[in-house]
Amino acid sequence: MATKKKSAPKTKTKAKAKAKSRAHSPTPKAKLKVGPASKFPGPVSSESLSEQRFRELLEAAPDGILEVDQQGHIQLANAAMEHMFGYTRTELMDQPVDVLVPRSLRSQHHTHRSDYWSHPATRPMGSGLELLAERKDGTAFPVEISLSPTHYKDGFRVTAVIDRKSVV
Repeated sequence: MATKKKSAPKTKTKAKAKAKSRAHSPTPKAKLKVGPASKFPGPVSSESLSEQRFRELLEAAPDGILEVDQQGHIQLANAAMEHMFGYTRTELMDQPVDVLVPRSLRSQHHTHRSDYWSHPATRPMGSGLELLAERKDGTAFPVEISLSPTHYKDGFRVTAVIDRKSVV
């Protein structure tokens, strides 16, 4: 006659282990929550988390970061840009990027921008040249700029990373 093997009664440790394994299982996107320091209270999608991480990275960058559309208008700027140039983000949005170029060089900059759009590539801007930028108050300062083209569904843009050049 076959006897049925009795299973051991569940102990507190087995119950804890089961609860712990549930705690480490993947959480559905709809139930994903962000901690108290987050700007997004409550449930958020992984897309919102990606956007939040992008924004936090953008704002934490020590260099100025701009995104400019094909018409030469500023579409994105980080906090370092505000600090470096003395403009608020609101003042920079949709303005021609030429407002950041010294007045005496603006006409040349338009030509350089057109040339870049013809052959966009990730590269330093003005290789071998002394680049200057202009603050809101009109003072000029030396910079190093890297350019990166980006294609989006709504068009083509260029990201510029701007670093204040150390004067020796």
